[in-house]
Amino acid sequence: MNKMLAAIALSAMCACGGTGTPVTVQPVDEFLDRQAQGDRLIRELPSFGTTFAAMPTTGSANFSGVAGLVIDPVTATDADDIAIIGDARLSAQFAGDGRVTGTISNMIGAQGANRNTAQVFDVNGTIRIGSIGSSIGPDPDEPIDPNQFLAEYRGNLTTPDDRYDVSGVMLGRFLGTDPSRPGRPMKGLVAEEISGLSIDSDGDDAPVTLEVVATID
Repeated sequence: MNKMLAAIALSAMCACGGTGTPVTVQPVDEFLDRQAQGDRLIRELPSFGTTFAAMPTTGSANFSGVAGLVIDPVTATDADDIAIIGDARLSAQFAGDGRVTGTISNMIGAQGANRNTAQVFDVNGTIRIGSIGSSIGPDPDEPIDPNQFLAEYRGNLTTPDDRYDVSGVMLGRFLGTDPSRPGRPMKGLVAEEISGLSIDSDGDDAPVTLEVVATID
């Protein structure tokens, strides 16, 4: 799993400026603090270790954490990148084929040349995860990871400059077995984009990078 969240703030703060003039509603430190929370979780979760045999096949679990999203209208430049941080809330249903659902909300975005001049702004909207399709278990083509899951996502996001419809599919994994917690053995999850797209109000499309990291409630 790439530490994409750790790079979000850097990519946003090192850009050459956005295509518009977002309204600053929060200090840059607020964005960086939330980015740091996600980076910390990404560093910690893989160290927990995972026992595949402990993956539950019944019951459910709830997870809370951080999501990072980058909309990249022109891949050759960072000037128009929109970096977004939000709160992730997910629920896993382990019975049958399994399902992961949830939301990304309470989002803020960033664009700017550096820490002193970056614009940090509210991003309105919600990204819904797994409402159309999701499954838990190994890929039939690579049946070695019983702790993995797939989940589609989609949402309508509004920044001070534009509106974006985002959609895609995440590949994730449950990490960190904990035998002392019967029925809730997984300590957390990580997921990243494998197919993402945004469409703005003019109908222009752009690739999306998304990563989610969360720990069990």
